[in-house]
Amino acid sequence: DPDRPLGLRVLFARAATIAAAVVGTSTLRVVCEEEGTVSSLLGLFAEHPALTENLAQFGPLQITREENSVSPGGFCHLPFRSRSVPKPISHHIASEQQVFVGVDYGRSDIKVAILDISGKLLSKYVTRWWTKAESGEITYVDPAILKCHKMHILCLAEAAMAALAEVPDPETKSVCGLGLSAAGCVKN
Repeated sequence: DPDRPLGLRVLFARAATIAAAVVGTSTLRVVCEEEGTVSSLLGLFAEHPALTENLAQFGPLQITREENSVSPGGFCHLPFRSRSVPKPISHHIASEQQVFVGVDYGRSDIKVAILDISGKLLSKYVTRWWTKAESGEITYVDPAILKCHKMHILCLAEAAMAALAEVPDPETKSVCGLGLSAAGCVKN
């Protein structure tokens, strides 16, 4: 099929999203008909060394093929509680100083969670999208009317900074990971 290469890239994007952002794993099982699907996926992961390096915190990258006849019941859950805990990022940053920031880019609001290396919630923050006038006055808006990506990033960054300010002893912490989620197509 001439569209197969494009379909494999879409499958790769989905596999990378699930592995790196949703589940936190370096082990994937793919239900597929074609033998070459797994080798194609491995090749696409190899084209993105930063991604494979990031996934290495969960162990070596492993993609295995499952037969079509396998019941999908075993694949219907995401192992959030059973995933491995990331290794500390650097030997010169102590584990207790490392924090991880999760930002949800929502349609009506921005949610931020700050976690420690063990996954314990340290702080959270929720705000709506806004614009800020030169006077400093904040007006809450529908994010669709923001005119450029810099305005979106400003709102995301300020929400993350507000959540970080709520972490105990924030001046002793180093951000060692960032997760950003968006529920759908993001324009601009």
